[in-house]
Amino acid sequence: MELYEKLKEYGESSSYPMHMPGHKRNQEWLKMDNPYKLDITEIDGFDDLHEPEGILKEGMERAARLYGAEESWYLINGSTAGILAGIMAATRPGDQILMARNCHKSVYHGVVLNQLNPLYLCPPVDPRSGIFGSISPDAIDDMLREHSPALVVITSPTYEGILSDVASIAEICHRHGIPLMVDEAHGAHLGFGGGFPGNSVAAGADIVVHSLHKTMPAFTQTGLIHRRGNLVSGKRIKHFLDIFQTSSPSYILMAGIDRCLHLLEEGDSWMTAWKERLDGFYSPMKRLRVLSLVPGWNRETGEKSIFYDWDPSKLVISTRGSGHSGKELMQILRDCYRIELEMASCDYVIAMTGAGDTWEGLAHFAEALLEIDQEWASGGSGVNDISLGGCQWGRSRLLPWQAEDEEGEYIFLDEFALGWVSLEFVYAYPPGIPILVPGEEVTEDVLKLIRHYEEMGIPMRGYSDQEGHRILACRIEDK
Repeated sequence: MELYEKLKEYGESSSYPMHMPGHKRNQEWLKMDNPYKLDITEIDGFDDLHEPEGILKEGMERAARLYGAEESWYLINGSTAGILAGIMAATRPGDQILMARNCHKSVYHGVVLNQLNPLYLCPPVDPRSGIFGSISPDAIDDMLREHSPALVVITSPTYEGILSDVASIAEICHRHGIPLMVDEAHGAHLGFGGGFPGNSVAAGADIVVHSLHKTMPAFTQTGLIHRRGNLVSGKRIKHFLDIFQTSSPSYILMAGIDRCLHLLEEGDSWMTAWKERLDGFYSPMKRLRVLSLVPGWNRETGEKSIFYDWDPSKLVISTRGSGHSGKELMQILRDCYRIELEMASCDYVIAMTGAGDTWEGLAHFAEALLEIDQEWASGGSGVNDISLGGCQWGRSRLLPWQAEDEEGEYIFLDEFALGWVSLEFVYAYPPGIPILVPGEEVTEDVLKLIRHYEEMGIPMRGYSDQEGHRILACRIEDK
């Protein structure tokens, strides 16, 4: 079957998409005609992404005005291009970079490209769900008292929707004269009313990257990068965007960005309606017995030490204590209820909501969860969780970019791999947070986590020998 035919089949199916993109296959949001009629190159009157002077410049100025930035640029190579451009613009080769260890793999790629020296911040892990909590401003302050990195990078919201106190973190970074970059790929909708939390641009971050397609009604791989303040050069950001973005940008993608910006400009009534639909979903979730929502349907849980705040558009359902895995829950929802989720981890699933979700779709999802919960509760609960403690990262023995120059050999990830140093990434995808980074030593905790993912049927990525589950690694005792 051709890819187009497969896409058409899924698009015409009755399956409800609890996954990105945020338009949820609803053509009414973008109202676009036959895409072949609209697919053009840089011709007169349509401007140039890399040297905007007309309609694209106006659109980027609109984005800056709406988000409160000094400058904004369109991204049509995904948030990845914005993250790479931001890192390269704010750092020089050999600089230190202070980054949350749960950053997306694209941040690590920026570390490799500019041969940076990473300093890691490990967010706390919520013992009930196993997901990462918020980055502590105090932890950043402590690190900046000891180190002078060229840039601080955090993710807020995370893939699970957890927010950090960006305003306090930005104030601390600026007190030390250091810029803050926030990967806010999952939060392009934040800060526009409707009862959602604020965004990182308004909170004072110097560079903020948004994926419009994750929650907004835009096409996949579209986004924005914003700059504010005087700690990072807009000229350098533009220079690196020219490098990382294609020289033949899709006008269809850029039209989707433009449409999203006009929707934001028209007011927040649609945001309010989206939040009301979410509230309608959360209300019956109080009846869950063995399944549970994370951080919880009630925003006043008193867990500020772990979760500073969270985005209610992310629906995270924990299966811990139910005797079932997140993978099982995802499969049942797919097979029995025609609901396709965003992702499944060992003991939780993520359902992505977006502007395009309907009352009927969210009500169907709520009813499905309640039915499954009742069945699992009546069958008796078991234990399916694993005590993973805090951060399960390997000890750093080489800088990530130094690992590229090492000659290694392929080894199986078993007890004989202990003490070897990985020369490649190993991560569960999604969300793409590395378990092993090139240059990190394989430890018992790392093996325990990887085995647990594999036993739960979670896809692991990064192995050069994907089928054989072997990684390229080396010994460095004598170095």
